[in-house]
Amino acid sequence: MTKGPKDTFDEKERELAAQYWQEVTKHIPEWRMVIEKELSPAQMRLDFIHAHGVGLHAIGLLGKHLLCQEPHNWQARLSKLSKVNWLKTNPEWVRRSMNLGKLSKSTQNIQLTANALKIELGLPLTPEEKALEKQLS
Repeated sequence: MTKGPKDTFDEKERELAAQYWQEVTKHIPEWRMVIEKELSPAQMRLDFIHAHGVGLHAIGLLGKHLLCQEPHNWQARLSKLSKVNWLKTNPEWVRRSMNLGKLSKSTQNIQLTANALKIELGLPLTPEEKALEKQLS
């Protein structure tokens, strides 16, 4: 199910992607607050990692895993996203998503961020992801 940037997507895949992001939105309160105009996008970006490339990419990687590994149960799993502490000041993100105090979109930072989300949702890590976790500790 892995596709590259130049690959095409059929209508069914587009619909599934839209469903995934709609479901994610249900479980990230700040995204709903922006939609309802209760929070400005600029304010959200100041405080929350999910409003930046590293967070968005990690949520996308989480979706790839969920849709491949749990095609019939992925929606239920996403409900745990509402329990994630998305604040940039969360020490977990400082360790995983930042280099020298700044958010980083390096492949390693994105994967470490995605790993944290998988762990939070109770999903197993691949051997490669486990090895990356070992390097972190």
